[in-house]
Amino acid sequence: MYEQIAVQKTLHEKFLEIKMKNPHYSLRAFSNKLGLSSSSVSEILNGKRRISIKMAKRIIQKLELSPRERSNLLELFPKKSKEDVEEIKKTKNIIQLTMDQLQKGSILVFRKRSKPLKDLKD
Repeated sequence: MYEQIAVQKTLHEKFLEIKMKNPHYSLRAFSNKLGLSSSSVSEILNGKRRISIKMAKRIIQKLELSPRERSNLLELFPKKSKEDVEEIKKTKNIIQLTMDQLQKGSILVFRKRSKPLKDLKD
């Protein structure tokens, strides 16, 4: 969460820094510089949109921050361990398998029963 606030603050500071030099500088111009839509930049600045690490890297590159500022911002983003990545891959594979089965019609649909399954005799 803190990484979101830090990127938001950095964007705001850079925008104000440019605007101080050129009072006619607009949010639209700033958005174009970042390669984002003006609505996206507005949502980020207002805390209504989260920033992925991928987007943060793109923004940081466009802002021409010093290497130290870059690393300080990027270090705030949570790191994914190998276990986390593997768990995400497994979950995606299970979801894909389930969707494939559903499309083939091989998944049985269970209805809610009033008795536990072990007590039922079929």
